[in-house]
Amino acid sequence: MTMADIMDIEPITLGRHIDRPEEAGSVERRPDPGDRRVWRIFLTDNVRPALVEMEKIAIEVRNDAMVDFSPNECERFIDNLIRVKSNLADVIRRDAGEPANVSEKARAAGGRRDG
Repeated sequence: MTMADIMDIEPITLGRHIDRPEEAGSVERRPDPGDRRVWRIFLTDNVRPALVEMEKIAIEVRNDAMVDFSPNECERFIDNLIRVKSNLADVIRRDAGEPANVSEKARAAGGRRDG
C-alpha cells in the first residue's frame, strides 16, 4: 500500500504536497533500493528543532487534557487508544487485501505505548 492509497489521494497530488517541504529543505526524496519506481521520503535535520518543539507542545496538551485523570484512568485510556490504532491499522490492511498484523494486536494487548 502506498502513502497515496493511505491518504486516499492520487499519487500526483501527493507528489505536489511533498514538493513544498522538499523545496524548503524539510524532506528529501530518495530512491527505494528495491524498486526503482518507488521514492522514499525522509525528514531532514532542518526539521529537528520543529519536531522537538512539537513534542513539547504535545506533552503540555496531553497533560492539560488529562489533568484530572487518575493514573489508573490514564493507563486504561492509553490502552484503549492503542486498541483503536490497531483496529484502524487492520482496516487499512484489510482494505488493501493484506492480513491483519498479529504482532500489532499482541502489542496492543500487552499495553505497549511507543506508537
